[in-house]
Amino acid sequence: MEILIRLSNFVLHDKISRLWIRGGTMSKRKITRETIDINERDYLTAGECSEIFKVRQRTILAWIKSGKLRDFVTAGGFHRIPKAEVEKLKQETRLHNSQKKVMIIDDESIVVKTLENFIQSYFPDVEIFSSADSVEGLVMLGKLNPDLLILDIKMPDLDGYNVIEKIKNMKLRSKILVISAFLDDETARRLKKIGISNYISKNTDFFKFAEKLSQLLSLHISE
Repeated sequence: MEILIRLSNFVLHDKISRLWIRGGTMSKRKITRETIDINERDYLTAGECSEIFKVRQRTILAWIKSGKLRDFVTAGGFHRIPKAEVEKLKQETRLHNSQKKVMIIDDESIVVKTLENFIQSYFPDVEIFSSADSVEGLVMLGKLNPDLLILDIKMPDLDGYNVIEKIKNMKLRSKILVISAFLDDETARRLKKIGISNYISKNTDFFKFAEKLSQLLSLHISE
């Protein structure tokens, strides 16, 4: 009589898979090391790495191609990254991130607080400075000379356009990322005219915003 054995609770790519074995062999799937819990493996998949670094899987594959992450390839052509390599990159990320400074200038205090918490979550080793007053923020900017300025465009007293003009005369190293709740085509054209190509809506998805910061700061997104 054919013996039917039902096995459950095997983890495969973070999903519970039900594996059916007939007569000691699997009927539809082949058991591989992927069915072993992630904590019992000495490697990670590209998908698992993308969750750790909060980047897309294609970014992980690009890191592999460039040599930033060392991997090995299975017989089926899948990339597997040793956990030691992942830990090494995480350490390098923390060391690199600690050298960066970000300044936020926005007249809405709730926006400033939200951005501070967001940046702290995705880039925990970055130093964050902020001001809800554009004039005060400009003074702080001159003293700090941060790597990145996140700047609201519509503010009282001194709006973002005027801040940008003054920054140009200060010869700072700071890259500028303009954020606005009113980012229409006219605003985009005006920003490009004064040399600003990095701008983003305040309504942008958080993950896309994190990717933008990662690009401008040349940082990896932390776990």
